[in-house]
Amino acid sequence: MSGKGFFAVSVPVLHRILEQGGDAGDLMAYLVLAKHTTGWGKWKYQTSTAGAKAISKKTGLTYRQAQVRLDLLQKKGFIQPGGAEGTPSHVTSETVHQREATKVRWLLGKLEDDRAYLAHSLIEGIGQGRQHPPLERLWDEVKLGPCTSVKEARADSLLLLIHCYAEQSIRDYGGINPNCLRGNWQEADTPYGLEDMNWLMMELEQPEESHQSASLDFVGKVLPHVPEGDRPNRFWNAFSNLRLLGFMYEVLQVWQDNPLENPRAELFYPLYVLDYHARDSDPYCQRDIHGFLEQCGYLDGHDLYGPEGIIEEAQGGRKTFRILRTEGGRECVIGTYRLRFRPSTEDTGRGMKEEGYRAESWKQTLERAKQERAS
Repeated sequence: MSGKGFFAVSVPVLHRILEQGGDAGDLMAYLVLAKHTTGWGKWKYQTSTAGAKAISKKTGLTYRQAQVRLDLLQKKGFIQPGGAEGTPSHVTSETVHQREATKVRWLLGKLEDDRAYLAHSLIEGIGQGRQHPPLERLWDEVKLGPCTSVKEARADSLLLLIHCYAEQSIRDYGGINPNCLRGNWQEADTPYGLEDMNWLMMELEQPEESHQSASLDFVGKVLPHVPEGDRPNRFWNAFSNLRLLGFMYEVLQVWQDNPLENPRAELFYPLYVLDYHARDSDPYCQRDIHGFLEQCGYLDGHDLYGPEGIIEEAQGGRKTFRILRTEGGRECVIGTYRLRFRPSTEDTGRGMKEEGYRAESWKQTLERAKQERAS
């Protein structure tokens, strides 16, 4: 119901819910209430029209369990019944035919500065996924890992998800800030200079260990309630749960410089999308690079790369890619994690358009180079 397919929550509020005896069920209940708020007016993102029925429908909770969560949220002061003195009793929304007034069931606290913008689809699901919404899958299917209970694993995974939303900027990073969380990739062999061109061909692979990295500050922000010595294992278990459940996927981004060292570094082009479904919509250039190398005669008849420009090991699934960069350039590749259920904010809309422009620009550069070589 929040305008344009997204809603906002205060990140510190979610942590305080846990601190005051709540669990993942209470967090989910709060998120469902927040989804059913309006994104305008004096009571922006506060007046919720949802109740226990909506919470039960969109999470793994029964109606009784949802009501228990509402009782705790009210008792601890995170919500209050709608229609109290000085607060609105109804909100008005536009439909195709008329204006409709809907009863306000709960009033949430005013948004704080540290907030995350979440997608309606995170609560509702998409397509056939509406039959088993994302939060319900998280509730039902998380892996225990090093946690002492499923309750801990659910809360860890949900907190990491919210913090990933807070740190995602499609325009700046193509996904989640790599200074917080990233996939690691390294050059696999000696660069090969392309004849008559100021380009180098590089092979790229994941290191044998440390496929992913996260900053200690980010881990601490996500799991401040967890003893410091237990945080890394709990964090990576939460990360694994979100990956396995499909909440995020990895995009190999070529940068003009290393963003971990240079805050002025800019994205160059998206190399590859490591997700079968997302490749149908998200732009990438790996196939075009492979086609360019093949058509220009830079590959011999024994080349092991497939038509997508990838080598994938049969055992373990480790992948090897090729990139092109300029001689003497500072281009680097970082695995950027991108959330699947993205809020329809200006950052998402403009960011994905700009991602497409960068990919198209690099493809046009390859095409011009191919024509110049042929002439």
